Amino acid sequence: MSKMEKLDDFHLTIAEIKKKDYPQLKALMDRVYVNLGGAWSKTTIHTLIDAFPEGQIALFDHDQLIGIVLSMRVDYAKFSNPHTYDDLIGQKEIIRDNPEGDAIYGLDALIDLIIVATASVDGCMMHVRSYADS
Repeated sequence: MSKMEKLDDFHLTIAEIKKKDYPQLKALMDRVYVNLGGAWSKTTIHTLIDAFPEGQIALFDHDQLIGIVLSMRVDYAKFSNPHTYDDLIGQKEIIRDNPEGDAIYGLDALIDLIIVATASVDGCMMHVRSYADS
């Protein structure tokens, strides 16, 4: 089997995160952030989706969620200066998305390389890593 045939084993899809994706998103965040408290709450993720759906991106291999990017809109003048996490997300994980914001703030980006490594052979994992880094 050639490297190109092995790469064909991956069926990567990028899409907006939907509310129905929360169970997979929770499982993914719980695996990746096992030492940091795990996934954000369903309410917080749904609030992000409602406020700024095009800023919540999913990476699927077949139908399995293997990566996410979460973002919100902000006022660049306010958040280009030093700030804290609580300035963005309140103590109860209340998202402070600004629909009039002039910049996109990346809240989180992650990929579960253990899943990718399990599904990969030879050069495939490197292909996905380079994709995730770009």
